[in-house]
Amino acid sequence: MRPSVWIMGAALAILLAPSADAQSKRDKDRDRDRDRDDDEYVTRIDTTFAFDRQGTVALSSMSGEIEVTSWKRAEVRIKAYSERGQIMLEASRSRVEMSIRARGSRSGDTRYEVTVPEGARVLTQSISGEISLRGINGESTAHTVSGDVDISDMGARLDVTTVSGSARIVGVNGKVEVDAVSGDLELERITGDVDASTVSGEVSIDGARSKYVHASSHSGNVGFSGTIDPSGRYELETHSGNVQLMLPASAAAMLDLETFSGEIESDFQMTLEPGKQNGGRRRMAFKIGNGGARISAQTHSGNITIERGTGRATPE
Repeated sequence: MRPSVWIMGAALAILLAPSADAQSKRDKDRDRDRDRDDDEYVTRIDTTFAFDRQGTVALSSMSGEIEVTSWKRAEVRIKAYSERGQIMLEASRSRVEMSIRARGSRSGDTRYEVTVPEGARVLTQSISGEISLRGINGESTAHTVSGDVDISDMGARLDVTTVSGSARIVGVNGKVEVDAVSGDLELERITGDVDASTVSGEVSIDGARSKYVHASSHSGNVGFSGTIDPSGRYELETHSGNVQLMLPASAAAMLDLETFSGEIESDFQMTLEPGKQNGGRRRMAFKIGNGGARISAQTHSGNITIERGTGRATPE
């Protein structure tokens, strides 16, 4: 009996061996097919081509980072990667457009690294990704829903919007318009008019050289420091936050300060404007230097502080 049992077992092993090998092959084929399917969703671009120095570059993405820098060449370089779908690139000598054609509800990472001529016009938009712009002298825009915006060393007008992200903008020689809903706005060394508004975030503007400034928040603090143009207008307002102004000793301006339940403090001498204190609201109007510029600050339940100096405005 033993020899026959051994022979039957050996035969069975021989019969099963091809089946096991076949299963292993099927597993490998399935894994290879899965990898092939994944690769079909992953697209990459790495290219450089001639481009007008004042051309327009428009970049759009659903998620992931968009990073744009500049160089002195009359060329555009694009390095892009996306796991969400196909990268769509249309390019001519004067205009570049790049976006993602999503495939179903597939998720994944996306990243654009783009280098443009210094004078190019750059238009960027993203849903949930961050946007970074640096060293661009053409007019630029950055629009995002939930991503942060980081911009520096720009040479022309800038337009920024974000819903729940924050924006940091440093070193712009041109008009800056920035709007947010729940994000903080931080602006430094802006040479040009400024219009910065947020609902529940803070607004800080430091080292500005602007003729017109409008900074507003509903529930956040608002701060400003910078030079004061003799014919300029500066408006700071918030509902429940504090307002701080850091003014140089040489500033010449008429100030109009108003709060309902907060305090007003100033390093400069103040005088109460007749007939303007009623219903608990306080309004102070006074002149520093020879007057000239118009400065107004308003808050409902916060404090207003006017300091003499050239440091950073940090309302608390």
